[in-house]
Amino acid sequence: MKGYIKKVSTAVVAAMMTVSLLPTVAFGEVTSLPDDTSERVLNIYKYSPTATGDVEGDGTENGNIASERIPLENVQFDIYDVPDGQSTSRTPSTEEINAIQTSENLEATVTTDESGLASYSFGVGSENDGIYMVVEQPNPAIVETVDPFYVNIPLTSPDEDAWLYTVNVYPKNDVVAGPGVDKDVNTVGNDSATNDIRDIQTWIIRGDVPADLCYESASGEGVYAKNYSFVDNLASALNYVGDLRVKLYDKSGKETELDYSYYSTEGTTAESNVAGGSLVVSLTNEGMKFISENLGSGSEEPEIRVYFDTVINESAILGTDIYNYVGLDYTNSANKTYETSYVDEQEAPEVHTGGIMIDKFQTGARSTKLEGATFKIARDANDEDRNLGYAENLKVGGDDKSVVYVDFYNTELMDGTAVEEVITDADGKAVISGLAYGTYYLVELKAPDGYNLLSAPVVININDTSHLAGNEVLVDNSAKFVLPVTGGEGTILFTLAGALLIGASLTLILYFGIRKSLRK
Repeated sequence: MKGYIKKVSTAVVAAMMTVSLLPTVAFGEVTSLPDDTSERVLNIYKYSPTATGDVEGDGTENGNIASERIPLENVQFDIYDVPDGQSTSRTPSTEEINAIQTSENLEATVTTDESGLASYSFGVGSENDGIYMVVEQPNPAIVETVDPFYVNIPLTSPDEDAWLYTVNVYPKNDVVAGPGVDKDVNTVGNDSATNDIRDIQTWIIRGDVPADLCYESASGEGVYAKNYSFVDNLASALNYVGDLRVKLYDKSGKETELDYSYYSTEGTTAESNVAGGSLVVSLTNEGMKFISENLGSGSEEPEIRVYFDTVINESAILGTDIYNYVGLDYTNSANKTYETSYVDEQEAPEVHTGGIMIDKFQTGARSTKLEGATFKIARDANDEDRNLGYAENLKVGGDDKSVVYVDFYNTELMDGTAVEEVITDADGKAVISGLAYGTYYLVELKAPDGYNLLSAPVVININDTSHLAGNEVLVDNSAKFVLPVTGGEGTILFTLAGALLIGASLTLILYFGIRKSLRK
């Protein structure tokens, strides 16, 4: 026996079993010394706390604790033998810890398993009986380690009338908060985008890098989070079109694309150009290790970023935001599963598309609707349009504009295929759907029969309400004037009358000329 085990040992171990209040020790009489045939065991049960509060520890097994709390895995404890003659307080002082925590006094290192249990056997018999100090190793999944504590092996029972050869302790820990997630569209920090139907938008999922994603334990072994997965449930108005990329954004602000072996997409139901579905991206252990080893240095917050592309499909409702949420499922290295983290509803990114309704009528008579007017629609060209040779010149309000003509849908439901032109119907109506919000130029290619072609484009604005009844784009055409026709009967009559007058004048001149000559 390493030293006489005092009855006060019950109070000592109880004080360090992470209880809120010290128990009242009822001293009884142990009628005999510990036997020499029983196995001596220390069981350390590690759980995260719950709202039910702390539980007093007395060395006995408490099954209710396991049922009410979450077990923590991969938490290491060093067990130190307290040498004979070493003074001990109820709780280890700094001087005592420094004196005892040496490699010579290290009895064992144990690690909690999936059930939160780390167990150590001191063997059978009294040879190793005595006082031990237990020290929890730092763990990135844990907010703060418990203070070192003493335990007697064996321990007197709560009633002080027997020996506990298996001693159970329940030190608690608060775990660190789980990682958060955010999401943007097209560029980091942007939560809104306007697009044409079938134009690509790029979504960017951004997840925090937790400290315990991957780390090396005190014994040199790699420890990994159990699960780090993004689950993106696409809206039915979006089609996944691929181009999946997973990147590490490190502390220096640099992005590094991860190899395919660093993540998996198992469980994904999103298919290319099919509405809706779920995209699942999960880090592998290799990916977690790469990320933890390549965080770099700097002031930026490191992130795990997932890029992928979608297009708005024909089921989209004009002027309606199409939100794209994402969830982050995380189970840390201690095997604690957090509630799924979602993008805040106020910050969820969205895309949208819009349209207009044309109302074509006769100038000065709106009730006279005009059928057969043909229109195209253009918008300002950008540098890419000009570089690719798509830009054309258009006179707008006296200014020369560089524009591109765009395709659109000519029905509100956006079914069928996109078109280049639209023709007004018998009610003077024409629909232009599936265009990004912004300024456009409505160009009339052909006027209704009997009406003048518009001399200049109509400047319009597409927004979230431009497609609604009452917000129609009013376009009127003036009727053509009826002008005299060259070569008609009226002209011939005037010509004949003039010729007769000229003939009569000549006759009179000749007549009076002859008479004057005869008089002479």
